[in-house]
Amino acid sequence: MKLSNCSSNTANDIFYNPTTCELSYNIGVTSTWSSGGSTICGHCAAGTAGSQNSGLVFGGCAPGSFYSVNTEEYNGSSWSLGGNLSTGTLFNSGAGTQNAALSMGGSTPSFGACVTEEYNGSSWAAGGLPPVWICGGSGTGTQNSALHVGSGQFNFRCCTQEYNGSSWALGGNTNCQHYCNMAGGTQNAAVTIGGFNDVSEEYNGSSWSTGATISSNSAALNCYNGGGDSQNTSYASHDSNVGTGTYCYNGSTWSLVSYLITGTAWRGTGNSSAGLAVGGTTCYCTCTYELNATPGVVTFNVGQCEIIPYG
Repeated sequence: MKLSNCSSNTANDIFYNPTTCELSYNIGVTSTWSSGGSTICGHCAAGTAGSQNSGLVFGGCAPGSFYSVNTEEYNGSSWSLGGNLSTGTLFNSGAGTQNAALSMGGSTPSFGACVTEEYNGSSWAAGGLPPVWICGGSGTGTQNSALHVGSGQFNFRCCTQEYNGSSWALGGNTNCQHYCNMAGGTQNAAVTIGGFNDVSEEYNGSSWSTGATISSNSAALNCYNGGGDSQNTSYASHDSNVGTGTYCYNGSTWSLVSYLITGTAWRGTGNSSAGLAVGGTTCYCTCTYELNATPGVVTFNVGQCEIIPYG
């Protein structure tokens, strides 16, 4: 803790503003979830991409369509329909931005789980086929440099696959099995956690190393709702089966920062400062939640005083 003049962006610092005669204490960042605009269609087990103010959700289960082709775009307050997927898919993963997104795998009516599609902001086109079945894991990165980790297939739950914009290649296997996990970061610096364990792992572009754990009330941690554009800005949330806690990662430890409003959000995108969770555990869920982190400062009016340097 330190005493400084006028302002401070560091947690636990005390600072005095002589102009307003106010003494303030920086309590650090406060993270909260709030409700966003409802999606037009229901989404369950869909892919997501983009940021909080420019988000994308696609596929999943929707009312009347177990394998949905629906795509929706978010502008920070409301959703609008985008171009349909070429193939309806369920349990797919996403990566990229709203105008350059990637839909990875998922269960489909006739093509198994080896479908890749690329989005250009208005329409989807077929991408390269992955060498290993993709369904129920999680993706991160960009359209031209994506990473997928984990799987619903027992034999592939340690599998990592890398995409270069046209073709897939196998990466290093994870140390733990991951299914229903989250992934954040880039292809060469990623983090994943969850999938029936609470152990996180970090990827350096070729191999995984075991990282910190999340202290939770259940080892069967399902972190479908999560994301991050870097290792150090990643977040993960329980699904409704084990709670509503949201945890942020700083590159070495996970910290409990907030709680989802209902715990039903299925997939996430964005980062720990501005996250976006979409969908739920039923095909009729139109939920959208926004995670925002803001600096917290407590201020007191103390009258005129002078800061005298110590020592």
